[in-house]
Amino acid sequence: MKKSMKHIATGWLLLLSVVAFGQKIKVSDPGKADFASLKTFTVAKGELTVTGEEPEVSANIFYEWVKEYVRHELELKGYTFTEDSMADFTVDYVAGSYNINRNEDMGPLGGMPATDPTKMDQSRYWSESYRQGLLVLQIYRGNSTKLLWEAEGSVNLNAAQAERVLAGMIARSFRKFPKQGRAKRK
Repeated sequence: MKKSMKHIATGWLLLLSVVAFGQKIKVSDPGKADFASLKTFTVAKGELTVTGEEPEVSANIFYEWVKEYVRHELELKGYTFTEDSMADFTVDYVAGSYNINRNEDMGPLGGMPATDPTKMDQSRYWSESYRQGLLVLQIYRGNSTKLLWEAEGSVNLNAAQAERVLAGMIARSFRKFPKQGRAKRK
């Protein structure tokens, strides 16, 4: 039974890593914190900002998603989730999305040969529009403002896949996070 659960967990991890492909995640450890003595954590309700259109997901639903995926990743590492405000560390987040429009004048002919003399002096333009999603995860010692760990990432976002993309970003962010009771990796 344990072996089959391990295979299922591995399958999910592979699926999430495929979803996370193309994402940019940067992890920093500003205080060089030692997580060996920390056991419990809680997830604070962070900020969700959506610009350019009505949000597809409410801030409360997004918080539940973040809490679920952070809890999953940290419990795999041996930490214990608690709703108590006296947890050893608090995971907080800032997330949002915005539209990006890119345009470029490729110059006369745009690098393409003219097929007709009337098109000799026409400029060619290239444009792209997409939605960019951002996520910043921050870990603070207890209720303090002392930052222990931070991960920030961005991804081209498709609103229909927001939950899957979020799960992948969180999994990728905690990939090298230290296991409970162990000194952090160098």
